[in-house]
Amino acid sequence: MNNSELNLSQHQTQTIAFGTYAADQQNLFAVRAGINAEDALAHASLLLGCAAANAYETADQVSGDEKHLARSVVCLIEMAKAAVDAVLVRGEGRCT
Repeated sequence: MNNSELNLSQHQTQTIAFGTYAADQQNLFAVRAGINAEDALAHASLLLGCAAANAYETADQVSGDEKHLARSVVCLIEMAKAAVDAVLVRGEGRCT
């Protein structure tokens, strides 16, 4: 393996909180530390696929500017999913 290759099995997640709520801006959710990077990226890819399906469905149900906005969301999700999947394919070939 050369220095430019990424070995996902050697990397893990760090804790990152998200989902602020209420006036005190507390976070409701967090990514746990210590999750294998490949597993985290595979799960992110699945979540992005679900988000894309929701955005496609929304785009089919609306018209005009709302349809353009929904389709732009689809495009952004697809770009993010492609970036995640490209890392998975390069890293361990696990992406489906």
